[in-house]
Amino acid sequence: VDGNTVFVATTAGLWRSTDSGETFAPAGPTTTPFGVSTHNHPAFWVWSVVRTNGAWLASYDAGYGAVYRSTDGVNWTATMPFSDENDIGRITLAVGQPGDQVVYAFAADFNSNAQKDLFRSEDGGQTWTALDLGDKKPVNPTEYQPDMNIMADQAWYNQMLLVDPSDADRNTVYIGGQFSSAKSADGGATWRVISDWLALD
Repeated sequence: VDGNTVFVATTAGLWRSTDSGETFAPAGPTTTPFGVSTHNHPAFWVWSVVRTNGAWLASYDAGYGAVYRSTDGVNWTATMPFSDENDIGRITLAVGQPGDQVVYAFAADFNSNAQKDLFRSEDGGQTWTALDLGDKKPVNPTEYQPDMNIMADQAWYNQMLLVDPSDADRNTVYIGGQFSSAKSADGGATWRVISDWLALD
């Protein structure tokens, strides 16, 4: 929500209201690499919408995932496009506060079979840097969370991403998934497991 403008992410595409939610119309990009409009196309699920500095971001999932950005809510450009090269599926977006420059994107791989990576943008979602979760281990590994594969085999389902608004630099971020959740206080450089799977014997 930004003033009278409201965006809603749904399994029937992205919807926009300019009258505080009284009426809604299809929104989002009108063309894609697949050659069809994403407007209300059942194959184009919108998972997340966030407000960044002067722009909106929306994450799409059509097997392949993508992030689109708009400064006016009408015209959209892919900043993390649908492509074989990206190998990205479902994406959860998060900011500490609406209007932030810093944005995070927690992504699954193609078809959301497994965790892909956590990405950070410092320019409102125009460019992204992978934080290489696959190469990291938590400072306190556990039996059920020895590495940073937090989504495990439920990337299509379990994705939690939060950014602490009390951290002015937006370096404090939380991720969660199948077995546990983890926290970083340095922008994703190091991680600590903060909740873990309860074994059933």
